[in-house]
Amino acid sequence: MTEGSRGVVERWAHALSSQNVDDIDEILHDDFIEEYVQSGERVIGRDNLRAVATNYPGADEQPIHGEVHPVIGADDAYVMGPSFNITRITGSGDEFALAGTMTYPSGAVWYLAQFVKVRDAKIWRVSTYFAEPLEPPAWRAQWVEVAERSS
Repeated sequence: MTEGSRGVVERWAHALSSQNVDDIDEILHDDFIEEYVQSGERVIGRDNLRAVATNYPGADEQPIHGEVHPVIGADDAYVMGPSFNITRITGSGDEFALAGTMTYPSGAVWYLAQFVKVRDAKIWRVSTYFAEPLEPPAWRAQWVEVAERSS
């Protein structure tokens, strides 16, 4: 019996949260590519992804890791913590989206969005967006409500 695409994406989220590069390697397609959209960088292949994960500055002192727990009563909701917090996995077929936050070794919390494509029951393509929190502009204050930020 083969694992469905959603199961592969959930394994991806678990492997990322634990920074288990062996688990990550196991579920990557041979033609894997991850794009860091804002910087225009591409990580091509499992060896390069492993190198990025294992050489992140400051990760020796404060590794990026977490746990994945489904939220009871919601099919598509997830929470991971403490450092890598996926709050949502949505999608179907072979295309999924993950959203959440990351706490870097410096303590900075950034928002994270990933668009993941599965091929041959492996993670094939990932487009990752990272964004710093920002203060809402004053000009639209009369029309918006400011929500409490989660981390």
